[in-house]
Amino acid sequence: MPTQIVRHVADILEKLRKLEEGISSDSNIQPIESELNVELIQQTRNNILVKRAEFDEKLIAMKKVAKEYKDLISESNERLSNWFRLIKGVLGTRSLELSKYGLKPVKKRKTKSNPTPETPTNS
Repeated sequence: MPTQIVRHVADILEKLRKLEEGISSDSNIQPIESELNVELIQQTRNNILVKRAEFDEKLIAMKKVAKEYKDLISESNERLSNWFRLIKGVLGTRSLELSKYGLKPVKKRKTKSNPTPETPTNS
């Protein structure tokens, strides 16, 4: 949408430039026609200013929304990292952090992996 507005404004400016060049190069224009052209140019410029103001308002609004989303994302990232730190602490790697929350770390269990078979005794 903003690119369409920019293209529209550029087209209008190009038409104005061509119109102004046509007025200055043609010396046989009657005064009434010249006044009408100047009025048309002024109306077109006013329309451009209005469109530009609307575009600026929309751009400012979009920037505010983008900033709000950025703030929300950073806040949620911070909360997630806090939760991950807390979970890590619960698993026993951060006992100091758990004490802030009044929690005790879970002791790691020693698991026997592939216990060695006892050698049979000859009787």
